[in-house]
Amino acid sequence: MTAYCKLHVDIVGDRALVPAHRDGEQGTPLLPWFLNFSKLDNDYGRRHANGPRLTVKDFHLRAPWFSLGEIEASLAAFVSLGVLHGGEDGVVKFVRWERHGLYVPFHTNAFGSPKLMQAHQGGARGIGLLPWLILQAKRIDDNGKLSAGQGIAANATTLAGGIPATAGDVEDSIDSFLAVGTLRRALDGVLVFANWKHWQPPGWKPRRRAKPSDDPDATRERKRRQRERERATIDGAVPEA
Repeated sequence: MTAYCKLHVDIVGDRALVPAHRDGEQGTPLLPWFLNFSKLDNDYGRRHANGPRLTVKDFHLRAPWFSLGEIEASLAAFVSLGVLHGGEDGVVKFVRWERHGLYVPFHTNAFGSPKLMQAHQGGARGIGLLPWLILQAKRIDDNGKLSAGQGIAANATTLAGGIPATAGDVEDSIDSFLAVGTLRRALDGVLVFANWKHWQPPGWKPRRRAKPSDDPDATRERKRRQRERERATIDGAVPEA
């Protein structure tokens, strides 16, 4: 199993990130990718590797859907926001590395992923929003669906809420991930991650859907019929169908 960083759902809507994006700060969508990049060396949030330090160019080679300029601007933005700081040895580190709460694992093999590389080479847009859409699906809690209620598809404007992206960015991302099979449409037409289990913590199980028989009225009717059957066994009568 590949290493992964924990993407916590509470970063969706984080006022330290989303308002900065709206105010013109550059690169804030890269936060999950920086977390993942740090996990490559598993050095408690430090952005380097054993031996030669990983550089902005190394990051770009592994995730070419981000330009060198975007990566550099993102580092500067996170330093100004207080999310990152430079250590005494010159290595950039996350100010807060350990977090707790609901999360999704973002695997380090997303860097250099053949599927994402192929999509990028084919001109796909919005690849960098992958972890943010995963976080939205986790927050929605509908077994990997990007929904706004049972059988109701969430629109791009809704999905862009709380993440550093516009509705247009989300639409581009959805089109790209449908094309490569990361997303698909369920029978009800709602977008769903094709391999949702991959993005879950160890031991995760799908949330059980409510059945029509779980309705309180249906439960009462079922119990009434059960009582009639039990009474019929005693009285020898034929129970009502």
